[in-house]
Formats: sequence, C-alpha cells, structure tokens
Amino acid sequence: MVNNKITDNRCILLIKTAVFVSFTVCLSFFHSMTTMAAETSIKPSGTQYQLSEKSKYSLSDASGTATNSSNTFGALTITGDVEEDGAYEGLPIYNVNEGNITVSYPFDITSLDVDETEWHITEDGGKAVDGIELDSKIGNGAIIIQSSLDGEKWVIESEQCNAFTKEADNGAALYSTNDIQLLNGCFYKVIVVYKEMQKLPGKQLWITPLKVPDSDTHKRAEVYEFYAINETEAAKGVPSSADEPRTELGEKVNTGKDNGFSEENQIKGNDPHFGWDLGTFTVNGYTDKEENGNGDYVFLKNAGDRITLWFTLSQDISKLNGNENLSIAEDKKGYDQEFEVTKTDFKHGALIMQYTDWQGAKHDPVIYTDYLAACARTGADTKIVLYEEGDYEVALDYVIEDNPRKIGNVSIVPSYTYYRINFKFSIHNGNTMLFPFDVVTGSELSDNAITPDGFRIDLANSRDLKVYVQRTIINEAANRHTTDIRENKPARDGEEYTQPGIYKLTVSNSYTDQETVKTIYIGSDPFIKALATTGLSVSDIDGILAQGYTLEDDGSLIAPVVEEVQEEAAVESSTIAADESAETGTSESSEVASTNATSNMVSSENSSVNASAAGETIIEDSATENKKSAPVAAIVIFSIIIVATVVFISRYFKNKKVDKDNCRKDETTDTDYSADNKKQDDSEKDDAEDNTK
Repeated sequence: MVNNKITDNRCILLIKTAVFVSFTVCLSFFHSMTTMAAETSIKPSGTQYQLSEKSKYSLSDASGTATNSSNTFGALTITGDVEEDGAYEGLPIYNVNEGNITVSYPFDITSLDVDETEWHITEDGGKAVDGIELDSKIGNGAIIIQSSLDGEKWVIESEQCNAFTKEADNGAALYSTNDIQLLNGCFYKVIVVYKEMQKLPGKQLWITPLKVPDSDTHKRAEVYEFYAINETEAAKGVPSSADEPRTELGEKVNTGKDNGFSEENQIKGNDPHFGWDLGTFTVNGYTDKEENGNGDYVFLKNAGDRITLWFTLSQDISKLNGNENLSIAEDKKGYDQEFEVTKTDFKHGALIMQYTDWQGAKHDPVIYTDYLAACARTGADTKIVLYEEGDYEVALDYVIEDNPRKIGNVSIVPSYTYYRINFKFSIHNGNTMLFPFDVVTGSELSDNAITPDGFRIDLANSRDLKVYVQRTIINEAANRHTTDIRENKPARDGEEYTQPGIYKLTVSNSYTDQETVKTIYIGSDPFIKALATTGLSVSDIDGILAQGYTLEDDGSLIAPVVEEVQEEAAVESSTIAADESAETGTSESSEVASTNATSNMVSSENSSVNASAAGETIIEDSATENKKSAPVAAIVIFSIIIVATVVFISRYFKNKKVDKDNCRKDETTDTDYSADNKKQDDSEKDDAEDNTK
C-alpha cells in the first residue's frame, strides 16, 4: 500500500510537471511571435573623426575610425518595423516591412556633469559643418540628417543645434522617413558634431610674460550612412512610368502671389514659365478608364492591378529651361488655401495629397515639403504612391525665382512667381465579382455549389459593388415540390448565411454596369442536393420521380428496374400487340436512358467545376498557410504534449488496475488451493477409518 501511494504521488507530480511545461512552451512561443512583430531598434555603426579646434568639420581630408561605445557621445538609433538586409556599396541596407522609420540619438545625460579636468562638451559658436551652412550656431553639439534618392544629390531633412543639453528632449525622434523615399529606396546620412574641452593643471610662470594654456580643445564628428527601402511595397508597382496604358495628368497655372496658390491665371508670353514644363505626372497600372461628370478620370482596376502615380522631373531646379537666372526658390512661408494648409516652410516646392474614402470622409492632407529638391531627380521617374480605391486630389505648389541682375553672388531685386500643378482622379473596382466561402472549411464555393453549413460573402475589399441575396426554400406536399421566396435583400461584405435553401447572389458594379449572378445551395436534404448536382429545375425532378425514379441521400436519381415479359402468342394479333408493346418499351427505355445521360452529363460538369474550385482552393489555402503556420505550430506542440500526458495517465491507471486484478486472482487461487487440500485430507482420514474397521 505504501508503494502504491508513493507511485500515485509520483504520477500526480509528473502530470503537473507535464501540464506546466506544455503551457510554458506555448506561452513562450506566442511571446516570441509577439516580440517578432513588434518594433525593433537598430544601432548602425559609423565613422568617428577627431579634428582640430579651428576646423569647420571638414571631413573630406580627415581620417576616421569605426564608432564604438567609447568614442561616441551617444548612439544613433533606427526604430520601426525594420530589419537589416545586406549591404549596398559598403552601406547597410534596412528593409522596412511596414510604415516608416524614425531616427534618434540618445545620449548619457550624466556625461554633462563631468569634472572640467575631463573631456566634456563645450559651446561651439560656428555655423558651418563640412560645407553645410546651418541656420543657427552649433552650440552644445548639432545633429544633421540628410537624404538622397541617388546617393549624390543630398538635401537637409533635419538640423538640430544645441542638441546636448539637460533641456534637450533626449532620445526623441529627430526625423521620420516618408512613403515616397521608401517606395523608391533612399540614402540617408546622419552627421553628429560637437566641441570638447579639457582643463589642464598648471600655473603662470612669473619669469615670462607668456601665458601657459590651461585647457586643451578639439572637435569631433560622427558620420552614419545607410540605405532604406520598403521592398514589399516597391515590388508591387509597375516597372516603369512608360508602361501602357498610361495617362498624363495636370497642367501648370499661374496662381498669383501670396494668396495660398488659390488663383488660376493663364500663362502668357511674358511669364518666365511660358513655353516649358517643370515635369509630368503619370498614372498607370490600371485596366480601363472613363471620365466622370466633372471631367476627372476614373481608373478601373481588376484583381492584381497596382495603380501607381509617378512624377518625372524634366528640369534642373537650379537652372530652369537652361536659364541660369531661373531657379526654384525656397518658400519659407508657404500655405495652401484649398487644402487649408497653414503657413509652413515649403522649401523647394510642396507636394500635397488628400484622400477621400468610400464613405465620403476626407482624410487630412499629406504634405511632402522640399519635394523638388528631396524627392525628385532630374530625368528620373519617382514613384509617389500605390493607390487603392477612393478619390484623390494632388497639387504641387512651387515658386520660381527670376534673378537677372547679379553682382557676384549678390542678387539685386529678384522677382518671384507662384505656380501650381493640380488634378483629381478616382480609383474604383472594375471587376464585378464576389467570392462565397464555406463558413466551416473556409474553402471558396463555385457557382451552383452545395454546402451543408452555410457560406460567407467576400467582396475582396471592394466598395463599389452592390450585392443582393435572394433565398428560396423548398416545400413538399402530395409528392410535389414547390418553391417559396423568403428573403430578397442587400448584403454586406463578410455577411454569413446558414439557413437551408437556394441562394441567388446578384452583384452589380455601378461604374461598369456589369452584373454577375451566382447560386449557392445550403442544406443536407436529398432534393436540394439533386437540384445542385443535376442542374435541373424543381418541376423536372418531380417529373423524373413520377416516372419511378428513386432519390438517394446524396441527391442522385436512380432509374427503375424494367422487367422483360415475354409471352408467346398464338394469333397474329397477339404478336402485333406484343411488337407494339415492345416498341413502346423501347421508346420509354430510350427516354429513360436519355434522362440518365443528361443527369450524368450534369453531374459530370458539376464534378468538373467542383474539382476546379477545389484546385483553386488548394492554391489559395497554400497562399495563406505561411501566415497561419506559426500559431498552428504552437497549437500542434501544445496538443502533442497534452495527448502524451493523457496517454501516460491512461497507461498508468490501466497498469494499476491490472496489478490489482492480479492480486485478487492470486488471493482467490490460494483460497481454492487450501480448500482442495482440506478436502483431500478429510478423504484420506475416512479411508483410514474404513481400513481400521
């Protein structure tokens, strides 16, 4: 008994341990999945330079060393859904899976309180960094962020002066990339500069008027370069803006001055913009197009289409139309009246886009400042964005400086003219199609398919389709079947239907005037199955059943068995009658055979359709299998552990029962053996008494 209790306790302990381990494994797995999907931070390495006190941070002739935690003031940090993906021309490549990335430079704020005898940051009154003129003094360090679409022409995206103070927002995002940069791939450069000083021990000698330096000073620069791209989104676009079909959009207009680019004036002969264009906007990747009532284009897309907006800059913005006196000016107080964009620094042109969704709600406009300098390359196609369904309005606001009077680098009363290129367009679904999916299996159902459980409507995120669902039930009375319409109403995307009946799905597209009809059968009734598998009407099947056919559970129609009756006739009339009867039987058999052939043809066609649909389902299921593989793996692991635990418990108690049964059997055997021995002893005793007598 003691051993049994010990064994029971060990078994319970093992069970608890197995359950605990299984849950721990699953929780760890799901935690790792969550961690993988969360934002990540990457700290790229760079080059560190030590420069003289009088240096203007000129780096072209300086020699540097690789950065590390001991020779940098902080750590450059890139944050987002990003991962390192090889190298390009010696620069690390970062693939941004979704959204944008931010750049920050957190530092140890305690380093600002070090003793003066140690190296520490001191104020720098300069405003030049490697040929870059800053708007403010460097102060206690500066951080400059640049971008370039080609790695040659760099523009300043952000400058942060007096960056290393106790009042600074330490670790905050200094810059965030934009969609245009990541769609096309963009180079980035981060320059960190600061001046350091160390106080030296020593005293002024009385014997000499020369002053002994009491401190040592130098300058440091840290340079980080990398390349970032959203490879997934970049691969979705068409390879070139020249691909057909394509449509050019937008015309330049003179908007007048200081009015928020609100006017539309004709460009006349004395206008500096007369006779030449800045660039071209192009839309392609669509299947078809039409014009709406306002004269704007409506682009129609089918499944797989990726409608893309491009811009091709055809001018050198510092020498427009080959004229050195014409250039794109900086618009530091730009604003847009139509988009209600308040005064901001447009720099060298601002691209503004606004999206209106299918519900008619206008989203906030997206502004890309310094667009002509930062996001466009002369003669190159710049992918702006990949568009989905909705209404869009786009505008490019820019200012041209005409500077014909110069004395050296000094401009004498230059003139400024304001211009705008704007257009509207819409993108809508051109495919009139819905996709019914089984609510249990998740597989796509083809036209005239049957499901015992029901189906769900999927419109593939299209907002332009109108769907109506008609539900018809089958009534039976006196061996006759009739139909009765019970529902006929609009349907929503994702709506489910589970009630038995015949469902007629009608989808229409208001932009193409096309209509698609599908029929789905729900239920396990043999008559409904027969309607789905044969394609016959209710009256047709009733007619066949009236001929003696049998309706099986799977919906198949079985022909009746025809008995051949042969009779010998003695007279000619009987023979003729028999012949006529035989002809009639042959005719009926032919009709039955024809009916069976028709039924078999329908069943074969439906089988082919179902097989085709099944093939498509396998392809679609395999396309989504990778997305579901991780959670499924966790479930499988957890299930294996639980099953193993249950098997172990079952075997343990089974063995325990067997042991108890064996013990009982042994006790019974011993008892029977003792009784037999007693009977034998009594018999021997009786024999002895008989012999004595």
